[in-house]
Amino acid sequence: MRTIVFALIGASLATSAASAAPNVPAYVIDYAPLVALDKNEVLFPADIGKQLLNTIPKVNFTKVGEPLHPLTLNNLNQLNKFGNASVFLTAKEDVTDLAKEPSWVHGVKPNAQGETVGAVSCTIILRSHPDNSSVVDAFYFYFFSLNNGGYVLGVPKNFHVSDWENSVIRFVNGKPTEIFFSQHE
Repeated sequence: MRTIVFALIGASLATSAASAAPNVPAYVIDYAPLVALDKNEVLFPADIGKQLLNTIPKVNFTKVGEPLHPLTLNNLNQLNKFGNASVFLTAKEDVTDLAKEPSWVHGVKPNAQGETVGAVSCTIILRSHPDNSSVVDAFYFYFFSLNNGGYVLGVPKNFHVSDWENSVIRFVNGKPTEIFFSQHE
C-alpha cells in the first residue's frame, strides 16, 4: 500500500514554472502540492506515455484487434472505435509475482530535488469558472505504473496496473482557498 503525504508549499517546486505550459498561472505552480512518499516506497511516480509501451488493450480479458504500434498518447484515441466497450490497458507481463516484477512498474525515483528525471509524472488540468473569473480550480494528477494493495491470504488485494492519485486546489484571485486530497488504498 502506498503512503503519500501532501503538503501545500508557498514557494516554487524544483520543477520550474518554465517547464509548465505558458498559459498555466504562476500561482498554480507556486502553490502546487509537494508529494512526499514513504521512505520505504518502491513504487514511484511514472510517465504514462512510457506506461503505454508495456500494456495491451483488452475487452473482456481478450486482446482487441491490432492497434497502431506502439500505442502512444498521440494515437490512444484509436481505442474509441470499440464504442462503449470497457477497454482495459493490461500489462504485457505478469506484475502480480513480486519475485518477477518487471522493472517498469517501479516508476522513476525522485532525485534529491524532487524531480522525476525522464518522466512526466504529474499533469495539471485547470478549470476556470465563466460566471466568476476570479476562481480557478487546479487539478494535480499523479501517475503510478502499479498499485500494490498488498496480499490477503496470499491473494492480491486492490492490485492494478496504472494508478492515478490527485489533489485539487481552488484559487480565488490567485490565492489558495480550498484543498481536496484523494488517495485510495
